[in-house]
Formats: sequence, structure tokens, C-alpha cells
Amino acid sequence: MSNVLIVDEDGVSSNLLREAARDEGLSSLVVTSIKQAWIQITLQRPDVLFTAQNLTDGSGLSLIDVSGTSSRTIVIMMMAEPSVDAVIDAWRLGVTDYLTKPLDLHRVRRWLRDLSRTVQDTRRQASSPCLLGTSVPMKILSEHISRVAPTEATVLLLGESGTGKELVAQTIHAQSARHRQPFIPINCGAISPQLIESEIFGHEKGSFTGADRQHKGYFERAYGGTLFLDEVIEMPVELQVKLLRVLETGAFMRIGSHQTLSTNVRIIAASN
Repeated sequence: MSNVLIVDEDGVSSNLLREAARDEGLSSLVVTSIKQAWIQITLQRPDVLFTAQNLTDGSGLSLIDVSGTSSRTIVIMMMAEPSVDAVIDAWRLGVTDYLTKPLDLHRVRRWLRDLSRTVQDTRRQASSPCLLGTSVPMKILSEHISRVAPTEATVLLLGESGTGKELVAQTIHAQSARHRQPFIPINCGAISPQLIESEIFGHEKGSFTGADRQHKGYFERAYGGTLFLDEVIEMPVELQVKLLRVLETGAFMRIGSHQTLSTNVRIIAASN
């Protein structure tokens, strides 16, 4: 049975979601704080997470770092007064969709029916092999993957564009001890050189023009999981130096901060 975690201080919305989930044959649990939600996610990762945008002890967006969009938790944000910027930020972090308060019961029921099917499809995909093929090269590749996946070794994948390097990275992650944690891919050539350091390491509020809030980078959001750096040679050289330091020490700092943060992330990089 799919399980739903509802994080909201609004009893009316929580009860509506819980009753709708029950009617759709889904188990559900309601908590009223970010702290309680962290505990529940640690105990049992939900299939579906409904969270309010703002709670007394923090933002519902912070739960995405814990639940992990790549760990197949579907996240729905509930907003009282959604703004374009807030919705874009939510989608950027991995939110599947958002609901406006007061909640539309018919839309909630339709969402839960669709989500139930999505969860089942995702579970089937998760149990399917990532790589297919019985040729000699594929057998050699599979053997290499099976040898390196259980280790904590940093991996570099080399191959021409279109040869399936990301698929190999996903397979390594799926066969590793980190498979229940996030797998986050980054195309280093697709992010602006001015933004890539902030995207990877994060930044503090006020650290540069336009930084109106604290932002957690990929190293924090992928905690416990795997970070896939595609086309890593497209990363600016000065940032490659900082990346090397993270690989050597397991520590980094957000832009605008003097506090050193530790990371627990496996790096898989790729280049053509």
C-alpha cells in the first residue's frame, strides 16, 4: 500500500487530505512540523509527500533534501498565496506540483488517483534492470559495474556523447549501498559559469546581488546519495580546484559563508 505523509499546521487541509487518501486506499500520517516530518521520513520514506510551503519551524522545501526527489518520493507543495517565484523555486528543487489553499477536494482526489498509479509505475521501473544486452562488450561493462558499485570509489566515465554514460551512472548508483538515497545528475556544460558554483555548493542570503534567501547546493541535497557530474571538463577550472578539495577533505562552504560543512556524497563524473 502506498503511504502518504502530510505536513501541515492547518487542521482543515490535513483532515481533507487524510480522508481523501483513505478513500483512495492509501495509508496516511499527519504531522505539524518540519522536525516531526524529518523523523517520519527517516523511519519510513513516503511515496507521496504533501507539505505546506511555510511552517512555524521552517520551509516545507527543506524536506526535499531529506525525502530526495531521486528517491522516488512524489512531493506536492501546498501554498496559500502562490507567487510565480515561489512556484519556480519549488519546481527547481524537484516538487512535482502544487495545490492552492483552500484545497479543491475534486482536484485532490484526482491527484491521489493519478499519484497512486505513478507510484506503482515508479516501483516497477525501480525493479527493472537499467542496462540490457548480452554481447561481450556489455558483459564486460556489467562486470566492471558490479565490481565498482559496492565500493565508495569515485568513478570517471569516458565515452562519446550518446553512448549512455548517465545510464551507467544510474546503474552504479542502483547497485550501491546508496541506492535508497538521491541520485542527482548535473550537466556541468548547461549551467551558466556565473551560477554553477552556487548550484553545486549553495549560497547564503545576501552573498551576492539577487541572493534573497539561503540556497542549499547539490552537495547538500544529495547527502547520502550520488552526485553525477556530466561533462565535468566543462566546469570552470577555478571551480574544479574547489571540487578537488571536496573530494580530498569531504568538506565545503556555501558562497558567502565561513562555516565548513561536511558532505557524504559519492561522485560519479563523465566526459566525452
